[in-house]
Amino acid sequence: FKIRLKKVIITLAFFDMPESGILIKQFHSICRKSLLAGIISPATPEYAWNATSGAVEKLLLLVLEPGPIPIKQIPRSVEFNKRYGEFWGEKARKKLSCHGAGCAYDAVYVLVKAMEKAGTKDADKVVKELEKIDMNGVVGRIRFSKEHQLIFGYDPKKSAIACIFQWKKPGVRVPVFPIAISEGDIELP
Repeated sequence: FKIRLKKVIITLAFFDMPESGILIKQFHSICRKSLLAGIISPATPEYAWNATSGAVEKLLLLVLEPGPIPIKQIPRSVEFNKRYGEFWGEKARKKLSCHGAGCAYDAVYVLVKAMEKAGTKDADKVVKELEKIDMNGVVGRIRFSKEHQLIFGYDPKKSAIACIFQWKKPGVRVPVFPIAISEGDIELP
């Protein structure tokens, strides 16, 4: 209610609970001139448009691990979505959360590649090969820092990325950031 009275332009929300879908509907009904953005897990799957009766429209969401969102500039994310739907069914694919699925999918390929290059399952030898990994995955280019952390940036050809997408009519998730993967501009309420 205070948001509406104070004429807030943007509201950042970070929710992981299934009940946050109710918050989206409430926000949509009382704060039509404020942009809702953040990490709201129940709003990221493809089915969220129908589940909220379109209340996710114009919602900006940060996705830390692309993969469940097919991004044209990351062919492996498109392939992942297609394969997931073929294996588990379209209903399951449309409910695919943006937490972990992309990285988990990539992790299997990364580990197998490192084990093949090491020629063994010996942990020390596999780690040495993991340190050299340079491959494309559903999160972009996969390489690790000296601290063994995935390297993130803004261009999936150079690094792994997080992305921001916006829900647009007629229920489409449109990547809007980083610029290297953008398929549209941010629309304001």
